[in-house]
Amino acid sequence: MAMIMSPEKYLKPSFLYSEHRKVMEKLEEIEEMIKKQENKTKVNMLCLTKGDIFYIKFDCDVGRGFISSEGIAAKGMIKLAKISDLYDVIVISEDYFDFYEYIKDKFLVEVKTEGFIILTKKQKNYMSIME
Repeated sequence: MAMIMSPEKYLKPSFLYSEHRKVMEKLEEIEEMIKKQENKTKVNMLCLTKGDIFYIKFDCDVGRGFISSEGIAAKGMIKLAKISDLYDVIVISEDYFDFYEYIKDKFLVEVKTEGFIILTKKQKNYMSIME
């Protein structure tokens, strides 16, 4: 009979997990803030990471398939940038930091660590439209 272990117990000794944990805690805060401010039940997230740790806790769309090899990375990043408006939050690991350059006009950096960036969609300023 197989013993089921929680991901946290399995990964806890890892130094990298401590950074993942901090990022996940901040991501939870951001998710709750967006739900309250925009009266949403679900926050749309894109996770552009090599590992699967964020998919354990969050309902993220997988972005790495678009840019799985260096040969298609630039084209994949352009495609992801075109659909980035569908997302409220984007999580990027250090392997894909270049992707931020494609969406920096549409997203703000909420959190930046050595290994991750959490981005949130820039809010529309309706007052400036009316002026």
